Amino acid sequence: MFAQGYFAKTKKDAAPANKAADLNTAAAWLMSGDVSKIPEQLQPAIEECRAALAEGDVGTIELLYVHNLPESVNVTRELQTVASHLRKALGEESLTSVNSRELGSSTIEHLFVTQESHIKVRDEITCPAKAEFSVTGPTWEASVMSVPGIWLHQLFSKYGDSLFSANYRGFLGIARRRRINTGIRQSAEAKPKDF
Repeated sequence: MFAQGYFAKTKKDAAPANKAADLNTAAAWLMSGDVSKIPEQLQPAIEECRAALAEGDVGTIELLYVHNLPESVNVTRELQTVASHLRKALGEESLTSVNSRELGSSTIEHLFVTQESHIKVRDEITCPAKAEFSVTGPTWEASVMSVPGIWLHQLFSKYGDSLFSANYRGFLGIARRRRINTGIRQSAEAKPKDF
């Protein structure tokens, strides 16, 4: 993850887009900067990141621009340019995805308001399939079923990423080798009845 922050002391219409462009500098240093010219305390991290990219262990790189002003089209365009540049630097053969996101005042406010609950979609949704297998715990119930892909697409079109808000992490992909997430593995080993 690359993050750029900006704090405005006075009200403005938008955050400066050139600050978002600074993420290009960070990406360039990560991808091809001379490690001997990087501060000593950062060198191991850069080398580790480069090795992980070379091994195909990085599924996604997130580019974030966080500030306390309204989001803007100019910043979005700048972030898209940074993401495009980084994708080209990774090369066509790379399966690493690059996402960019502006976290301005409205998005931060929304995140703050919803922090009490990790579940953002509160609508009652009727599933068009029958549960084939169900398991119940002390405070939860889970079921396995097959659902039509078009139904999932319609839900995603309506709710976007909020549909997956309670998930531990986003989609990691299926086309590459993945290391087992330590936290998930520990949960499965320590509390198998709740996994």
